[in-house]
Amino acid sequence: MKEDRSFREDTATESEKKEIDITEMHLGIAHEHEEHHEPSEGHERMPWWLPTLAIILLFWSGYYVGRYSGEFSAQSYDPVISGGPGKEAAVSGNPMDRGATVFQSTCAACHQANGRGVPGQFPPLDGSRFVTGDATVPIRIVLQGLSGPIQVGSQKIDGNMPAWAASLSDQQIADVITYVRGSWGNKAPPVRPEQVKRVREQTKSRTTPWTVPELKKR
Repeated sequence: MKEDRSFREDTATESEKKEIDITEMHLGIAHEHEEHHEPSEGHERMPWWLPTLAIILLFWSGYYVGRYSGEFSAQSYDPVISGGPGKEAAVSGNPMDRGATVFQSTCAACHQANGRGVPGQFPPLDGSRFVTGDATVPIRIVLQGLSGPIQVGSQKIDGNMPAWAASLSDQQIADVITYVRGSWGNKAPPVRPEQVKRVREQTKSRTTPWTVPELKKR
């Protein structure tokens, strides 16, 4: 009986040792796994300086756009710009070169670079008596625009030309008309900004475009 009890005790002791060894082994594996565990995605606090930087950049961008956008006008980068309608500043170069710049940015899309216009849509400027005749006629057309039918040579066109009084200065209008009156086959005297200023003052109360019959009366 003593031997049988001793055998059972020895067997129990060996079994307990094995269980302890297995437990320690699992704990060691778990500890090793924690040490070499790959970092996982989680919720981390955003650095305080990141939103601050974003706000600073936002305000700076708004200032930069407001300061240098030129009110998003295509003419803002025109080297002939002189400070707005009726406000003249120092200009350089000759009137034909300055006028060519204004023409390309404001007129060429309709009247074409060759001054021949688009048949049935936009009248030609090359050879037009509205351009080469009395200088006050093209000045008034550029200032307040033109509406209704117009015949230039064999072409009769019924359309509208926008007013440029609020967009172009006296110098710009004088330059672009000088360019048109002296380009292609046109041979007419140049226009001075003083002439434009005078016509602008005389017609400042007009709010509608001119018509051909009105222009012929003057």
